[in-house]
Amino acid sequence: MHPRGGGGRLDIELLPRLRPQREGPLVGGQAEALPADDERRTFTLVYTAYLALSLTDPARAISPLVRNSNAVIDVVAAQLRTAQAAGDMPAGLDPDLEAISLLTMSAGLGTSIIGGQSSAGQAQAVIDYHLRRLFPAYPPA
Repeated sequence: MHPRGGGGRLDIELLPRLRPQREGPLVGGQAEALPADDERRTFTLVYTAYLALSLTDPARAISPLVRNSNAVIDVVAAQLRTAQAAGDMPAGLDPDLEAISLLTMSAGLGTSIIGGQSSAGQAQAVIDYHLRRLFPAYPPA
């Protein structure tokens, strides 16, 4: 099921969200993943519902949900390596593990928002906390 009808895959919906207009893909992509408006909330609800269904119904393949997961992780890890090479991220951090950490954190925060445990503002504060750890100069002045 596609959140906008039709037969498109849900994983394709995530890739454009990593290209926000002003803040750069990594920072903006984290904020864009939060269900802070109706469109993103609908996307998160459909994604979460399909994930739950695929875990309880063996006839439902989870592969459409995760098919491009490694591509997204690779994009974020490459951005982190670039930042590290430029001296913007501490040398002792592992870009691959940090990429996985950021993406799974965003997914968990999204679930926390739709479940009512956190507000979008609280979730953004958690993301900002982790981005400041990765990029000591974040947010830019």
